[in-house]
Amino acid sequence: MPNDVTTDKDHPRLEAIDYLRGMFALSVAVYHYATWSDIPLHWFPAQVLSKLGIYAVCAFYVISGLSFGYVYEKIKLDGRNLSSFWVKRYFRLVPLYAVVCVSTICIAYARGKEGYSLSTILNNITLLFGVTDPDDYIPVGGWSIGNEFSFYLIFPVLILVRRAGRLGAIGLAMFALFMSLLYSFHMLDGEETLSSQWPTYINPLNQVPFFIGGLLIAPTIHWGKSISPHSLVRMLTLLCLAFALIPIDSPIAMVTGYRRILLSAITVSACAVAFWCPKTKFVTLNRILSLLGLCSYSIYLIHPLVYNVCWKITNILAVPTLQVPVAFAVTLFVARLSYLFIEKPMIGIGKVVATQLAPKPKPEYRLAERADT
Repeated sequence: MPNDVTTDKDHPRLEAIDYLRGMFALSVAVYHYATWSDIPLHWFPAQVLSKLGIYAVCAFYVISGLSFGYVYEKIKLDGRNLSSFWVKRYFRLVPLYAVVCVSTICIAYARGKEGYSLSTILNNITLLFGVTDPDDYIPVGGWSIGNEFSFYLIFPVLILVRRAGRLGAIGLAMFALFMSLLYSFHMLDGEETLSSQWPTYINPLNQVPFFIGGLLIAPTIHWGKSISPHSLVRMLTLLCLAFALIPIDSPIAMVTGYRRILLSAITVSACAVAFWCPKTKFVTLNRILSLLGLCSYSIYLIHPLVYNVCWKITNILAVPTLQVPVAFAVTLFVARLSYLFIEKPMIGIGKVVATQLAPKPKPEYRLAERADT
């Protein structure tokens, strides 16, 4: 999830991917706040919001695969570079995640809820729960971070397979399609509720097709040069309309059967089109969306904690109608502070540690150094 692709003069910055990341993080927060606050919505916006709540997270995986596939396409995957990659990713993910875990534990303790076992805490701090037990996460949404970490562990294998020419790409695509069909039609039962099958849904094997989809998109960066910006905008608009208009009648319907396949294809395709899009000419909009992109990881992890605090305060003050707007404002403010004082410094430390393990990349691939900001 927390990726950023910064480029040199030979590789234009992928601004649209930053924008998508920020908007997806915000849409997850909107979905949760609307759900937790029981905001009455007409059936159509409610359906769209529900689908965004699920597939925005899936899109994070696509963006991760795309970003790293683009950045590490030709970098030598030896022991030193791989160590550097994993160290940088660990310092990118863990510091904020650990802070949110501790905060979640403190809030649970203050509410008199049952505490977490030492093994659960250790699994979360190391992110190994993504491999050992994906359902053993502490903060709301933590399962996706465990999945993300598990994808980083297998990334070298996936990128090597993709480098094996057309045959490797076809093999990855077939594996992704097989896993999608397996979970959509067999592992998940459309007659049962999603909540009762949550551990199955959040299994990394059910989510890895999105990461692979991103890897497969990465080499298509040049496609955007042959398509006009207006055509790309039209394509993105049509994909958004298709996503919005696919009908659902329950949460489980979003992640099973033909709807799962269609919504997954649209999600991956939308990320691909955004990947090809040039930077928008609207300066103010650029700044807002870029800021959201930078703070997307913080927005995603912090918004449940902020909501809990704001819910308590607004109820004490007897102003429950201010719950959601106050929570949004505080979330954006705290997310910005979190990026500046937790994420950014730890990214820098991670780079220093990683530099000791691997030599500086060649100039044409120097963008890999900035892939973790």
